[in-house]
Amino acid sequence: MPTSSFLAAVKRASDVVRSGRWSNVALVYHDDADGLSSAAILVDALEKLGLSPRLICLERLSLSALRLLHKEPFDLLIYADIASPHADLIEKMLSDEVVVILDHHNTSYPGSRVLNVNPELHGFRGEVDASGSIVAYLFAKELVGSSLPHIALIGAHELPRMDGVFTKLVFDEALSSGEVKKSGKQLLSTSLGMPLSKAFSMLQVLGPVGYYRGGPEAGIKALLEGFSSRVAAMVESFRNERKKAFKRLIAILARKGLSSTDSIQYFNAGRIFKGMGSKVIGSFCSMLSNYKLVDQDKYLLGVMELEPLIPGLGEHGRGLLKASMRAPRELRRRIESGDKPPISLVISAAAKAAGELGDGHDFAGSAILLRGMLHRFLEEAERKIAGWSLGKGFQQ
Repeated sequence: MPTSSFLAAVKRASDVVRSGRWSNVALVYHDDADGLSSAAILVDALEKLGLSPRLICLERLSLSALRLLHKEPFDLLIYADIASPHADLIEKMLSDEVVVILDHHNTSYPGSRVLNVNPELHGFRGEVDASGSIVAYLFAKELVGSSLPHIALIGAHELPRMDGVFTKLVFDEALSSGEVKKSGKQLLSTSLGMPLSKAFSMLQVLGPVGYYRGGPEAGIKALLEGFSSRVAAMVESFRNERKKAFKRLIAILARKGLSSTDSIQYFNAGRIFKGMGSKVIGSFCSMLSNYKLVDQDKYLLGVMELEPLIPGLGEHGRGLLKASMRAPRELRRRIESGDKPPISLVISAAAKAAGELGDGHDFAGSAILLRGMLHRFLEEAERKIAGWSLGKGFQQ
């Protein structure tokens, strides 16, 4: 059974971590609500083992970030809600460190030296059956008997529904344990005293918008200790800042329109989101995909300039762009039918041609690009889309 196969992979990874003697542990996690939820669960579990992990939040994985990480003297590196699509590359960078990846993004490489724990490798869909936080919770439960299913379900709010295979396992557990209760159409966390959807919404602001200003750390603490009035005020300030930037960019695009190739419509936000984390460009693209100015049959791409610093890790280079791609409504239908390629395949191939890394899901993905490589990225993405053949994949 695929379910048993995945849970066996979870157990293997937890056995490795539990049996090791670790002196220098890093927990690398994504900056969105799912990543922060994953990190909170894992911090709690690792501390119960007597470990004090160094926390490193990444907006997304890049070659420069990987080089910085694997130069550090870590003996155990855990990636949460990030890195699975690049397990093969990480494996090539290893020296003596042990690497565990707990993720749900599209991947095809199970790893030999890297423990790549991902439901996608066992016949499940990462966009439906488990979030990163669900994977992290199943791991932590096996590792130390974690009792934080409500935090896993907060991260799982990025999924379209709660009835995916592993999400439902955790959902049923949370209800039976009393950690989560139903109140009308809402799900309430009894320990946090708030709806799961509200916590998810707050984390989606704290991590991405407050990435350079302690937002991810505040989010993890709030999940484990409660959402204080100080955190609520921080969220409100960040949210207003993002709202103003979104409004400004919408006005610019309504006036100037989107640039376009045969299959891709795109825009460059430049420095409009200066000071915020780059996840905001993905959130903006998701919102924009429903606007009338967007062609519902074309891939939507937005880019923004990246800050040169990764908090807690170091400088990863100047002149970098973050590119986020989304599938509008009609394009989603065509991707589901196999008529058009999934975004994860398009963006990973295009980013590779431009000398960097890209990954994602069927309907959403992102990449890091050198500023001068946007044209090359678009050119390769267009070529891949044009060469897609139903049932056969890329033909050129």
